[in-house]
Amino acid sequence: MQPLFRLAISIFPSWLPVYDLLLVGAIVLSFGIARWFGGFDPVRVARTRFRWGIPWGTLSISGFVLFVYLFVQNGITYPNAPTVIPFRAWSYFSPTGIVMSPFTHANRGHVTGNIVGTLTVGVLAEYLWSHYPEKRTSNASTSLKRGFVPTLAHPSVRILAFVVGSLVVGLLSGVFSLGPTIGFSGVVFAYAGFTLMRYPLGTVLVLLSGRVLSLVYQSIKNPTVTQAGQPQFVTPWWAGISLQGHALGLFIGALCGIYLVRRRSVRPNGLRLWSGVLIFAVFEGMWAMYIPLGGSQFKLFRAIGAAAVFLLAALLTIAVQSSDQPLFGRSNPVQGRCTESRGRLARRHRCGGCSVQSIYCFRSIIGDY
Repeated sequence: MQPLFRLAISIFPSWLPVYDLLLVGAIVLSFGIARWFGGFDPVRVARTRFRWGIPWGTLSISGFVLFVYLFVQNGITYPNAPTVIPFRAWSYFSPTGIVMSPFTHANRGHVTGNIVGTLTVGVLAEYLWSHYPEKRTSNASTSLKRGFVPTLAHPSVRILAFVVGSLVVGLLSGVFSLGPTIGFSGVVFAYAGFTLMRYPLGTVLVLLSGRVLSLVYQSIKNPTVTQAGQPQFVTPWWAGISLQGHALGLFIGALCGIYLVRRRSVRPNGLRLWSGVLIFAVFEGMWAMYIPLGGSQFKLFRAIGAAAVFLLAALLTIAVQSSDQPLFGRSNPVQGRCTESRGRLARRHRCGGCSVQSIYCFRSIIGDY
């Protein structure tokens, strides 16, 4: 089999990228079959929420992160070893690290993973936010053509709001994440928390599609790999995760998502929401709570972490699905709701969110991711 394969490859000229052409052809063929039999038009769907069908905000954020890595960290000269030390969030006495740590990365694999996450989950978050207001009238459409549009209804303003919101979440993750963090993953998790509140299973599907996109990128970058076994020192994979940064980003995104779905009255099914949050948290290793023991040893609290993700799924489901009525006492039978009930509900949501955040603050060591 191997000689036949080599013979088939040798037929083509050496300058022809056979592997890349094979991969691209297979992707185009597979996508065409899926579109033909599935009746799905991604361009038409994109144009319902994106101006000209393009997620401008996500592309702008991805370009900004890539620009910082290539030119601020000098990754264009040293792609696998960029400048890192000045950009870590070492302490509040290092404002450069606090401000820049959310947008800088440790190596090429780190920045690639976060850009892929932004281009997948970020697009879904921008789709949920939308470049257009949720309820558009004929007057608004006419005003858009004439250029007289209310501020929050103008697509350019909404795109800018998405970009600015992403940068603000990044700054918050740099300020409040414990330890010398670095990386854009806090914002990526905020995107995920935002979309989970409206499209729980869709977020999980998009997360898996990110793995597909990573596979395609790696296949184009390295079509063939020859590698031999060798001894090496490897720390546990969960010891290199910035769990606090991920939890903080997810918490901020979930709060924004809860506000949006309750304001638009488009709450997802409770079982789907619970399942989506649980699957996402487990798949992304948010159960991996650990402490260092010294001497390159770490202790993983798997049971506590597993309990935390189940509680997280339950609390977020309650926050989205619960009514505006108070848990105890009577509401006004005429008005149907009252200011007091809203206050109690808000306090209940804040207490639930703080409980989850306090659980995740148990982990004290920060890695690159």
